[in-house]
Amino acid sequence: MSSSPLPENPVHSNPGHSNPGHSNPGHSNPARSTTADRTRVRAVIVAAMESEFAPLLARGEVTGDAVEVGGARLQPARLAESEVLLVRSGIGLVNAALATTAALLRLSGEGLEPGLVVSVGSAGGFAGAVSVGQVAVGSEHRHHQADAVAFGYVLGQVPGMPEHFPADPSALAAVAGLDGVVVGPHASADVFVAGPLIEKVLADFPGTVAVEMEATAIAQVAHSFGIGFVSVRGISDLCGVDAAADHAATVDRVSAAAAEVVLRILSS
Repeated sequence: MSSSPLPENPVHSNPGHSNPGHSNPGHSNPARSTTADRTRVRAVIVAAMESEFAPLLARGEVTGDAVEVGGARLQPARLAESEVLLVRSGIGLVNAALATTAALLRLSGEGLEPGLVVSVGSAGGFAGAVSVGQVAVGSEHRHHQADAVAFGYVLGQVPGMPEHFPADPSALAAVAGLDGVVVGPHASADVFVAGPLIEKVLADFPGTVAVEMEATAIAQVAHSFGIGFVSVRGISDLCGVDAAADHAATVDRVSAAAAEVVLRILSS
């Protein structure tokens, strides 16, 4: 437990509601740019691995020098005629949160604020909900290893945060009805889901279609900054005994498919 005590009364906030009184941690100066100026960057797009990052670069145009921050790579680019900041974060929740925060603070220091934060790459899926090669777009996101139930929170909820983090409605609208795209709940943790853990995740979070190791942390950062979020993940495996081998064999292909769906969202 951290040095700060848990809230005495857990706050089960509306997952779709941003607190208007929540200060943006990227702004110490009360002077604000105009909305038009601050949204010139369409999106911050975060991929964990080089194999998930490369399809974005291949489909875009580099517009500035890359910057390394805390192990993350931040690359200004143009995708689908939109200015974006591409981020290769590294694998896992902490790396993802660190890289996303670094990207948002860097843009804030330049007087910019993206309209959307995107998590992109690969994920494991659950048989019957998705198939390998499909793209799973998260409708809501939870930490499937978070458990503060003893303090009055629901399973999957980080203390002081919403019960789950919903996707940006306009991003979901952009992918509605697309062939090969499945929309449904995602769950994240610092664990590669396979074997008996499959049953536990499905029992704890019925209806979950995909699991990965970054998206919910990125969603939590986006929520804290008051920015919309969506996760777009190509399904590389079905979390079975061959999941690791299946992932290695398909990650390039499914990450490319996910990148194509991101282009559709940016174009909407």
